[in-house]
Amino acid sequence: MNEELITDYISYRINKAEESYTAALLMANHHLLTSAINRCYYACFYMVDALFMSNHIKSKTHSGARNQFNLNFINPGIIPIEFGELFSELANLRQEGDYGFKF
Repeated sequence: MNEELITDYISYRINKAEESYTAALLMANHHLLTSAINRCYYACFYMVDALFMSNHIKSKTHSGARNQFNLNFINPGIIPIEFGELFSELANLRQEGDYGFKF
């Protein structure tokens, strides 16, 4: 992929993250908490994906993204551990909110 496409993709993902965060705030203000958590998670996911692209890191799954994020940015101390914990907690809450209904 050429540098112009990489730059465009990174911008696209950052814009998606900002849009998701804005949606999360709107949903939270209207007490739609499951949807707000979903949008918060995706705001983080899109930013992590942009970070990966800017560092030529690939991940095919959401769990792979969390693993790669921890391996490449949290464990070496590039990004504070609290951000890794937040990303993981949002992933768990999103999973529970989207798929957690038990019979």
